[in-house]
Amino acid sequence: MKQLHRYWPGLIGLGLIMNISACAAEADVADNLKAHIEELASDKYGGRAPLTGGDLLTTNYLAEQFEALGLAPGWQGSYLQPVPLAKVTPLETELKVGEDLLEQNDDYVIVSKLRESNVELNDSELIFIGYGIVVREDDNYDGGWNNWNDYENTGDLNGKTVVMLVNDPGFATQNPELLKVTL
Repeated sequence: MKQLHRYWPGLIGLGLIMNISACAAEADVADNLKAHIEELASDKYGGRAPLTGGDLLTTNYLAEQFEALGLAPGWQGSYLQPVPLAKVTPLETELKVGEDLLEQNDDYVIVSKLRESNVELNDSELIFIGYGIVVREDDNYDGGWNNWNDYENTGDLNGKTVVMLVNDPGFATQNPELLKVTL
């Protein structure tokens, strides 16, 4: 895992550009906004994701626009303020269920909120919990799943690896009535 520092004025920067531009020439606001959006949405910026080349191009573009508008730098002589970001990328893994080899990111996703340099799961018991749903009688649920608990027979999960399905049964079946909670 790398701890990186990037500079990101983000959408606030674009909003500021548009507000100042609007004050300068109100008749050109729509055209000006369209031009900025078309520029930043172009393939040149590669999606603008943090910690990518598109991120750097975006921040540079916004800083140039701030300067062109005559704004004074707001952070220690710069238009950009450092924001620490951490990027966590799991290593390529191999996961087999029986004899079936599963494809990472197609058949399974590995997620961890830990910012550790190395996390290993060796000989960890896998516990399947469906969607990880718990519906108590007092949850004000009217879909017929009262007292449903995917964790009910799992026992102590400490030190085990939980395997669960993504989303919910309504998403998987495209049935919006499944597990519909009324508040």
